[in-house]
Amino acid sequence: MHLASFFKVLHRIAAVRSDASWARAWLQAITPSKLLLLALAADAADSLLELTRFLDTEKVDPAQLNEQIGAFIKSIQVQFLQGRVWTIEGYAKHTLQILASGNLYSFAGGMCKQLRLTDGLQQRVLLQFKPWVTLCEEACRAEFPHFDIFNSMLVFNLTGECLRETTQECQQCLRRLALALDVDAAALKHQWETLLPVATVKKNCGNLENREAWDQAFQQTQKNSYAQRQYKTDCLAPVLRAYACWSPSTHLGAIRGKGGRHFFKSVWHLLW
Repeated sequence: MHLASFFKVLHRIAAVRSDASWARAWLQAITPSKLLLLALAADAADSLLELTRFLDTEKVDPAQLNEQIGAFIKSIQVQFLQGRVWTIEGYAKHTLQILASGNLYSFAGGMCKQLRLTDGLQQRVLLQFKPWVTLCEEACRAEFPHFDIFNSMLVFNLTGECLRETTQECQQCLRRLALALDVDAAALKHQWETLLPVATVKKNCGNLENREAWDQAFQQTQKNSYAQRQYKTDCLAPVLRAYACWSPSTHLGAIRGKGGRHFFKSVWHLLW
């Protein structure tokens, strides 16, 4: 974010050091187009790092996985396809402002060239950067396909778009979970629908995370035999156990096998 100062340092190095051929070569080769591409790459790395930080923890909520992937895809589309990256505070906006000022110069090989913004340059650079957006979209589809068992956990996202938008999507997710965990799909759907309002109230009243809200809802509805008769959970409980323990680094085969440490390391003692 200090582009002018960066050039001043490079000019000084190139002028006083005999072993700085790399600096002189860089100053000779740099162009406004390359500078803007570097700035776009830096902003892209920031966007990618936000997603990485969300995924890189065992405590990540699987119910929010779809939401986060969708937010990442939408973010990079808005920035790098619609051109909002030039107006959002970041490396690209900073570099664009420096080039637009006309005050950036490159001195190398006894020559001086002005690095400035020209007509249509922003659009040409965005077109060059478009393949990166496509690669990200394809990578997300490959790593987090819509039919993946993990993404089906979005039915436990009490603030998720799925719960507000379409019942059909929730039903498909529940069927996938039932198949993966070998429980009756119809019973799972009924038990989920019965416990969902309780979990929603717990979340809204207590300002809880999704897992905490489902935990408290389960405890409340299973605290005695009368409550258990009103809220049957024989099919829902195994799915809640999985939701409590799974993270994006969890392997389904390991969970279902005898050595699946994630599956047996439950944070909800009442579910066992």
